[in-house]
Amino acid sequence: MEQAGSLNLLMNDNIEARKIMSELLEYNEREYPEPEPVDPKTGKPLKPKDPKKKPKKKKKEPAFPLPNWASGEEGLSNVIGRVQKIDALAKRAKELQLEKSFLEQVDY
Repeated sequence: MEQAGSLNLLMNDNIEARKIMSELLEYNEREYPEPEPVDPKTGKPLKPKDPKKKPKKKKKEPAFPLPNWASGEEGLSNVIGRVQKIDALAKRAKELQLEKSFLEQVDY
């Protein structure tokens, strides 16, 4: 009976690891724009070399889409909690019998 209970806990942790991983993969990776070149001496932005060219106006980008579980007042704490949980589960990979391909997704 005790062995069945421990196997049940291992299976639940394995399932939870896969669930958390799928939720984290749902969280899109942000793409940041290239920073404008800066003069290393003054720290000010460099001027364009061609004075006839007008700088392009930047379009407003839409807000970064967040999954439901990552938005709201507790969104950041939810993300941090899930990352910590998947890290703890990945450390127990042998015990939980997690595949190498899964661990590569976790980047552990």
